[in-house]
Amino acid sequence: MRYALLKYSTSNLGDQIQSIAAARFLPRVDELIDRDHLDEYGNVKSLEASQSMLICNGWWTHRPTTWPPPPSIHPLLISMHIHEDEEVLRHFTSPMLRHFYEKHGPVGCRDTRTLELLEKQRIPAYFSGCLSLTLSRCDVPRNGRVFFVDVFGPDAQGHVRASAGDAWWTAIPESIRRMSTHVTHRMAKVYSHAERQKRARALLELYRNAHLVITGRLHCALPCVAMGTPVVMVIPDGGMTRLSGMEHLLTVCTRSDLISGRLDIDWTTPPEPSSCEAIRSLLVEKCARFIQAAPGETPI
Repeated sequence: MRYALLKYSTSNLGDQIQSIAAARFLPRVDELIDRDHLDEYGNVKSLEASQSMLICNGWWTHRPTTWPPPPSIHPLLISMHIHEDEEVLRHFTSPMLRHFYEKHGPVGCRDTRTLELLEKQRIPAYFSGCLSLTLSRCDVPRNGRVFFVDVFGPDAQGHVRASAGDAWWTAIPESIRRMSTHVTHRMAKVYSHAERQKRARALLELYRNAHLVITGRLHCALPCVAMGTPVVMVIPDGGMTRLSGMEHLLTVCTRSDLISGRLDIDWTTPPEPSSCEAIRSLLVEKCARFIQAAPGETPI
């Protein structure tokens, strides 16, 4: 038996953080499998000799026609978010995949919106939450640092747009803005998987003992929840379905909320996130049972 880990051909380090969370449950990582190129992996003829265990958490997908994984992959369907795109939904909920879901399901849905979409098509599913909520909690003293993480959108990395007069930005106390550091989850695709993993781990270390993290990134916010780091997530005014079912764990606001002042946010002594222990325990149990059930290993 081999153990595989998802890799990605995107510029979003949030994907890498998802794999860091999954890797913690694996005895080792024998191979990397590209999430968006599952169809290029494995050979049915070599199924018995090289079947790979793969935790299929994360965002699905840029290439829906590559789903499901080939028979040479034994998947754990957990912490999955299915992109609400017509082609993606049509493919993921196709009647032709019913046997696959009956064999490997139920599907653990990262958010309640994905759960609703699958249940509507009578696909066995449950709400699992996000695997990044299993990252280890940090109980060391806070270092006083404040991080703004992609709060101006995925392509903005500094104060340029902040000084353009955005009313929501100036609604945040000047003392917080002045002491903040801006970081991004974007990293060019030319970097290797190892380099991207190293950068993602470095970001997690920054957040681990921060005084406060303010972000528009789901996979910055949820790791902060897991680590006990105070976090404010700024979401679009229309809401964020990818967060559904987990919004109670942290402070969530829109830019309109900040401008209006309708939320009483304590920026100076921000509270820790709510406990995610119930979700964490379920995820740990599911992943541990999946690995424990692996057939006898074959030499690599």
